[in-house]
Amino acid sequence: MSPRSVAIGFGVLAFVAVGLSFLASSHPDGLEFIYFEEGVGKAFGEISLFSSPMPGYVIPGLSNETLAGILAGVVGVIITGVILFALASSISKRGGKPS
Repeated sequence: MSPRSVAIGFGVLAFVAVGLSFLASSHPDGLEFIYFEEGVGKAFGEISLFSSPMPGYVIPGLSNETLAGILAGVVGVIITGVILFALASSISKRGGKPS
C-alpha cells in the first residue's frame, strides 16, 4: 500500500468523521454517567495527572464551538493516522512478521 493511498484513505475518513460529528450527543454515555455522576469517579472527576491539549474535544481559543469541535476531530484522525501508518511501516519493514 502506497503512502498516497493511505493518505487518501485517511482524508476520506476525516471527511466522514466531520460529517458524522454533528450527530454526536453532548450528553455523557451510560458508562461515563454512572462512573462520574453516580459512582466512584465522582470523587476523582476533577483530579488529573495532566491537562488535555483539547479539553472536551474542543480546540481552545476558537470562539465557534462547532468549528473547534470539527477541527479537534480532524486533528485526532490525523494523529491516529500517523501513528497507524508508522506502525504499519515498521511491521512491513520486518517482513510482515510482528514480534
